[in-house]
Amino acid sequence: MNKIYVGIDIAKHEQYASVINSSGEILIKPFKFTNDLTGFKILKDKMIIFPLNNIIIDFESTTHYVNTLMNNFYYKDFNLTIINPLKNHALRNINIQGAKTYKIDSTLSATFLRSNNYNLVDQNFIDLIELKIFVGNRQNIVSSCSKTKIQLVGAMNQIFSEYTSFFTDTFHGKASYAILREYQNPKDITDMYLTKLTNILLNNSHRRFDKDKAFYRIPIS
Repeated sequence: MNKIYVGIDIAKHEQYASVINSSGEILIKPFKFTNDLTGFKILKDKMIIFPLNNIIIDFESTTHYVNTLMNNFYYKDFNLTIINPLKNHALRNINIQGAKTYKIDSTLSATFLRSNNYNLVDQNFIDLIELKIFVGNRQNIVSSCSKTKIQLVGAMNQIFSEYTSFFTDTFHGKASYAILREYQNPKDITDMYLTKLTNILLNNSHRRFDKDKAFYRIPIS
């Protein structure tokens, strides 16, 4: 069976693809396409002349820009594989003394794929990539929230340092935030009726804070 190898060099906005056969003959010279649905259609239209089952698309796993392309073509039943960028880099050094151009790299990827063993992308691989993305996004959100909390404490220490002392380890708790949502001025907080403060604390702390806590009103300097 004459395999059709499609090497793709991935970039943020534009990619280059080259197509060779099992004999190493260049069937389609390097061409450019964008990293969006319009570009993917260009790539697909270029390959439509070949039997789908014979096509193997190869790209480096160096960047998240590949995810959109990979998902688009995987769910259209194309055969996909990922090349180790270090291997591609070594091949580039042998052939062109370390210089990098997207056109040449796409051809090198296809050439490497033709002469080496490879594993096709399957659903487990797609799921793993998506899980990595979700975990990374969650870590970014957690980090952003932590920085914001630190900034909030710093601001409160400047304008109302007694407030953070009043809640000690529970400044970022539900009860503290409930007070800040309703009263943003330090004097308004210290002048709050005892009954009002008690109700806020009780309703937002699983009754851990009560009237006794509210009785020690937050002082203001």
